[in-house]
Amino acid sequence: MGKKQKELNIDSIITSEKNNMNIITGVLLILFGIFLTLDSLNILNFNLNHLMSISGLIFLVSYFVTKRSGLLIPGVMLSLFSLIIFFKITNLPYLWLLSISLSFLAVYITKEKHTSWALIPGSILLAITIITIFQFYCSINAFPLILIFTGAYLLYKNYKRGKK
Repeated sequence: MGKKQKELNIDSIITSEKNNMNIITGVLLILFGIFLTLDSLNILNFNLNHLMSISGLIFLVSYFVTKRSGLLIPGVMLSLFSLIIFFKITNLPYLWLLSISLSFLAVYITKEKHTSWALIPGSILLAITIITIFQFYCSINAFPLILIFTGAYLLYKNYKRGKK
């Protein structure tokens, strides 16, 4: 009886998550339909930035409803992309990389099960962003310096480990 009860609870949890996703998907389709209808009637000027903003917000709301951390990647990324376009700061190429990096780091920050993988692409993209920012504002090529400091750090870490 106890095992049967646990199976029913798991089934009800899975069913409720599917219902939540169906509700979110249904609301998303209705909103897009309304916006596209208003656009076709020339009542609203609907453009790509609106689409990215709404999509990003829906992904973020979906994350908070379902707690599925994978929804944060498109949610954060699309929301930040739409902010870059809205504020007309598209001439700073590193902001696009930073947006992608932050979307992965948002998954890692949730500290949910199996989200530590997101630290790797988030950190790599953040490092590339920092290099890009440095090169954007300085005349010195930062990449060789970063390689030197990273190599020196690894040697120091290995040396310190060997002394113990």
